[in-house]
Amino acid sequence: MKKSLAKLILTIMILSLIVVAVGCGGQDQQDGQDDQNDKVSEGDSNEGDGESVEIVWWQYPRFTNIEEKEVGDFESEIIADFEEENPNIKVKIEMIPWNGGPEKVNVAIASNSTPDVLFDYPGRIMGYATQDVLVPLDDVVTDDIKGDIPENLLQACQLDGTTYMYPCGATPIVVAVNLDFFKEIGKEDLLPLDKEDRTWTLEEFETALKAVKDSGKDVYPSMLFAGNEQGDSSMRMFIQSAFDAELINDDHTEIIFNNENAVKGLEWMIEKYKEGLFAPGAESTVSLDVVETFFQTKSAINIMASPQHHGLHETYIADGKAEEFEWALFPYPNAEGKDPKAEVQLSGFCVFDNEDEAKAEAAKKLIKFILDSDKYKDQAVVATGQLPVRNSMTGLYDDEDYQFSENLLKYAADTAYTANNYAGMRTKWYPNIQGALTEKLSAQEALDAFAKEGTEEINKE
Repeated sequence: MKKSLAKLILTIMILSLIVVAVGCGGQDQQDGQDDQNDKVSEGDSNEGDGESVEIVWWQYPRFTNIEEKEVGDFESEIIADFEEENPNIKVKIEMIPWNGGPEKVNVAIASNSTPDVLFDYPGRIMGYATQDVLVPLDDVVTDDIKGDIPENLLQACQLDGTTYMYPCGATPIVVAVNLDFFKEIGKEDLLPLDKEDRTWTLEEFETALKAVKDSGKDVYPSMLFAGNEQGDSSMRMFIQSAFDAELINDDHTEIIFNNENAVKGLEWMIEKYKEGLFAPGAESTVSLDVVETFFQTKSAINIMASPQHHGLHETYIADGKAEEFEWALFPYPNAEGKDPKAEVQLSGFCVFDNEDEAKAEAAKKLIKFILDSDKYKDQAVVATGQLPVRNSMTGLYDDEDYQFSENLLKYAADTAYTANNYAGMRTKWYPNIQGALTEKLSAQEALDAFAKEGTEEINKE
């Protein structure tokens, strides 16, 4: 299925890389969402077998990679078809904004007024699971479906072996390189374009950075960013991959990113930062600055990119905010003799426990209708602009970088998304990294503080 990437809405794209993971707060609200709030699809709920039931579906504006459709249109089409097939179930859709949406969910949990269905990402959904407010989905995500999802991705949707999120799409966060620039300076041979999965070592990556610096061009080799928490896991994942450093222990009770390898990784970053291989001012640079500077051809290598950025780049060009140039994706550099590690951002559905079995079953039926039906399971993935998580659904895109990125999902590493209070843990990263970048803290001191404070957060009741 070939879908145009040019129509990806700007904020959803910034989310997929940055975010996520913010779990990924701070994005602007999507235009047109207010018109979709409280929109109830048509249908006679008194027809059909079984007692009639109404369920509420809260949706962030994620289904936006669809030509000639406004935010919420795709969801409304799904509901109309679902209600026609299930006339005893009525679905009320409410679009919620990135800005303020997570707070709205938290208030709903505190006031026992949660929706029945929510589409989000593991960093938040697993947090809801730890609060015991979700319905297990192992009867929806059956053993056959689990067998079709890579184990490293499935684990991000489970807590203590129980499935609480039915994953829809996945996005690997990777490295983007300005191919035109490397061709211009005659150093394209430094890029591992012909290697399997385009893997490269830290030494090879550093050689590419030095080639940019030594070119004499007014272009930064790359950029670090510590201005806020957006995109924080990307900086950590660079170290996790290049230095084979683990972030968290196996049972997710302790942040261990002050281990020897992690400290070496941060020391390397600080040393190369001082040498000018990363742009100055990293302590106040935010992830959006990194993306925009790369699109403006003012930096040659972006360490926080994704295949979705091609659509974002087209949007920036159309708005006159970016230059047109050829670029390609690569994994993070890997430690010697090791596979690379990748941050993979997932999205999917969860069901809140509103102590109403009929509503829970109706909510599960809606999720299965979207992610299992022949009509919608492919459309739902492409509508997010992400890659499919199921092995049987590969090849949805003709785009070369999307096809390449599918090969990187197997390198997904533990980013602590499923840890208790992940959102609280990640706020402890940047204040300490800012201290290291400004030399107020050593690398060891910064990571010791992050490990201590992060561990305290994930062990909060």
